[in-house]
Amino acid sequence: MTTFSLQLKEADNQQIQIWLAYLRSLDFIQALTPNETISNNGYLSVAELKKQYPNEWLLLADTQMNELELLGGRVILRAADKRQLALQGRDLVKQYAKVRHYYTGERTPIRHMIFWKRD
Repeated sequence: MTTFSLQLKEADNQQIQIWLAYLRSLDFIQALTPNETISNNGYLSVAELKKQYPNEWLLLADTQMNELELLGGRVILRAADKRQLALQGRDLVKQYAKVRHYYTGERTPIRHMIFWKRD
């Protein structure tokens, strides 16, 4: 796995957005910076998560919940597969107090079938 770091001045928001757009266009880039968007510290609502990352598994930090419903959070990792997300996120989880995974696509309901044996 190859990683690199790019340091830009926080005041240069336009340059940061240009680099982030370029990095997102690369297929192999999956880990995101904690402060991806300067304006809201990277926090995205569920609607924004679904729009920006369609049909992907996300590892979220700093999540906000409304009883049992997720309201949003900061994306720290994304993957097409839940297992891949879990494997890649093992070390990232240790850096945050609380993380959650979330799927932005439509989930198919689990159907249970029960078979009865008649005597």
